[in-house]
Amino acid sequence: MEKCAFCNKTSQVLQLCPQCEKVWYCNETHMSRHYAQHQSECFPALVQSEEGCGRYWVATRDISKGELIFTETALCNGPNSESPSFSPLYPTCLGCSRSTNTSHFCSKCHWPMCSKQCEKVPQHADFECKVFRKNKVHWSTRPQYYLYIQLLRALLLSTVNPSAFEKMMQLEAHVQPRKKHPEESQLSKSFYKFLTEECNITHHDFDYVDRVVGVNRINSYSADVLSTKSKKRNCTALFGQMSLLNHDCQPNTRTVIYENNSDLSLSLGLFASVDIWKNQCITQQYHPVVKGTMVRRKALKEWFFDCVCKRCSDPTEFGTYFSCLNCWKCEAGFLCPVNPLDECSAWVCNQPDCGHSLTPAEVHTIITETEQEIAKNENSVPQLETVLDELISKKQIHCHHYLAISVQYDITQKIVKALNNECEVNLVRRGSRYCRNILKVVNVLCPGFSYYRGVILYFLANCFFALHELDELHESTDCDMKELKEIIMEAIEIMEVEPEDSTYHAMADELETYLKALCNSK
Repeated sequence: MEKCAFCNKTSQVLQLCPQCEKVWYCNETHMSRHYAQHQSECFPALVQSEEGCGRYWVATRDISKGELIFTETALCNGPNSESPSFSPLYPTCLGCSRSTNTSHFCSKCHWPMCSKQCEKVPQHADFECKVFRKNKVHWSTRPQYYLYIQLLRALLLSTVNPSAFEKMMQLEAHVQPRKKHPEESQLSKSFYKFLTEECNITHHDFDYVDRVVGVNRINSYSADVLSTKSKKRNCTALFGQMSLLNHDCQPNTRTVIYENNSDLSLSLGLFASVDIWKNQCITQQYHPVVKGTMVRRKALKEWFFDCVCKRCSDPTEFGTYFSCLNCWKCEAGFLCPVNPLDECSAWVCNQPDCGHSLTPAEVHTIITETEQEIAKNENSVPQLETVLDELISKKQIHCHHYLAISVQYDITQKIVKALNNECEVNLVRRGSRYCRNILKVVNVLCPGFSYYRGVILYFLANCFFALHELDELHESTDCDMKELKEIIMEAIEIMEVEPEDSTYHAMADELETYLKALCNSK
């Protein structure tokens, strides 16, 4: 029997603290009297609502960098046929959402599965399996069928888990904007046809189904995970609390997806990537923050969201010049959009006496040609370095432009992968310098506990440790042993919260061995 946290009396009619759901009270009076003492341990955030902004999360106390803000279980999840790694050539297991073959089929609905264990997991057995078996919906290699399964699971929540369905239907659906979007409008129509004609589910009207589709399309979260022990999971998941976080292109949180080994359900951990102050809005990213403003805002509009965050509103993206071109007229300034929130805005040199400008179309042409040149040389480190040197020496793009950063990332990744083989000392040292340059930008745009920053620190640690092993680590040009250990420890701290079988957690494990080796070398 639980005890009241205020008076220490036991009772069968105690009530939980509604914010953290960790401590019990006799009544609201005891709860309010104990709050000053309980506040530091209480749930660190609450949902607020504001006209024009909707619902959003706000910190109820100061939250430290790296602190776990909340965890939650997915309301539903399903195969992600829109993942870049999804292939229509291979069926996707409806249990674990990983690529499989046709050696095993569900004994009830006859869709391809990994194993008998996968066909028994609740998200398949309690949902589409029963519908497909009853109505003889046969396996199809068409990708849209896997998307239909994701949507069907969401719809079937109304009977399988009504409370979860109620939470889901409170989320934003953007019904009217989606009707004006040809692809989204067609998806609702084709899914409704699949639902009524193939699944024989006819008791829902179109508007009801369209809202379910909208909620999922707007709020579903990619849960793809690279694993060291199994194939990559191609999955999307819908989280109720997570969906209420506001977007920001300089987010103050980081999400980690975990898979329950027993039933393959998904849960989410939300971590503070930087210190968050009391009453500050808690934010996440809807789109990778390592893209320029023009690219990010275009992609975000696919979610019917027009981002006007501080970063998007700043032509220089907080002084990083992440989207800016070099001015080849005066060779001293940078071409930045006059109004980055206006896609038709001119790009003008920031030197007051220059006056050189480009149209958005001209900027787009330069970016496209640069991307094509990078793509032609993406498989070779020497070729990528040549492209990078040309881009910077010819002063086409700023050295911190997102394309230059992307090339440096690719080069460093290839160098680190090749460290087990013989690598030239100068090449490894250049890899460390690329990492240093990337960090100058990352420390501004996605600072702190962000996983992207963790990956760069991992690359940097690998380069420096390799130089140390070759007895080529120089304090004056590289780093000293103290800094190397600090880099390794910070990367471990960032990566060790990832799932144990993920490639990111494997990075932390690898760095642990480096740290032990350094400690034992003295």
